[in-house]
Amino acid sequence: MKNLIQNSVIVISMLAYTGCTVRSPRYIYSPSTPNNPFIQQKGDSKLAAFYSSGHNGNQKNDFSNNTDRGYDLQAAYAFSNHFAVTAGYYYRNEYDEYLKSSNSIYDNYFWDSYVHYKRNLTEVGAGYFFPLNDRKTVMLNLFAGFGVANFSINENGTDYSRVAYTRNYSNSFTKFYFQPSINFFVTKYLRLGFVFKTSNLYYRTASTDYSVNEKNYFYLNKIEKRNFMVSEFTGINIQLNHPRYKWIMLEGAITSSGSLHDSLPKARTYNASIGLTFDIEKLIRKKSK
Repeated sequence: MKNLIQNSVIVISMLAYTGCTVRSPRYIYSPSTPNNPFIQQKGDSKLAAFYSSGHNGNQKNDFSNNTDRGYDLQAAYAFSNHFAVTAGYYYRNEYDEYLKSSNSIYDNYFWDSYVHYKRNLTEVGAGYFFPLNDRKTVMLNLFAGFGVANFSINENGTDYSRVAYTRNYSNSFTKFYFQPSINFFVTKYLRLGFVFKTSNLYYRTASTDYSVNEKNYFYLNKIEKRNFMVSEFTGINIQLNHPRYKWIMLEGAITSSGSLHDSLPKARTYNASIGLTFDIEKLIRKKSK
């Protein structure tokens, strides 16, 4: 009877610990700044550059050394009063720490881990836009496109035997997306947009030296030659410009990404960006006057 009680206490303690901790993730995706052109007519264009910074995906991670930053480059051009093309590129450099000595919710596979990520994504798209009122102050955009991307994970640290280790992982994926948005031209100098983007990601075969057990632990075994759906919502996309310089705008956006299921690899869930957007057509018209 005594042994039964002791065993029960051990099992309950293990379950309680498991319920309070989660596996330290390895992130397979990070959201980008939406390429949401504020266009109304033929000839409207966009060239933009953004600084972007995100979040590690879990609000309870207390490691101040963790970083998620990069840049986005974007372009768009309306070749008619209803059709436009877009293109974009993004780069991310990310870093996470998982330290056994820290008061963390994460149950790490290793004792200490220092994880570095690099990501590159190129997208092209096309779409249809039209006004929702006579003054063209409310515009609806319907865009779709294709992208190619690659990412790598390079980590090092110590295992539970206190032996130094290194691991590397690289993979690529293709991306098909659909992106509707609604844009409000509030004044001549203020624009607001709301963007919803849903994407299908298809991951290829990885190159890695993670062991089979390690890949299973981080769910990396579940992404090769598989499709995943990711949704991104931009609740704040704002443009501001000066009356004297209508061809240049300050633009910012905050995007949240729906994380994948708990039993699947993780996606980062947040991206904020700020940058400058140029309308080259307006600049040319200004100089020709």
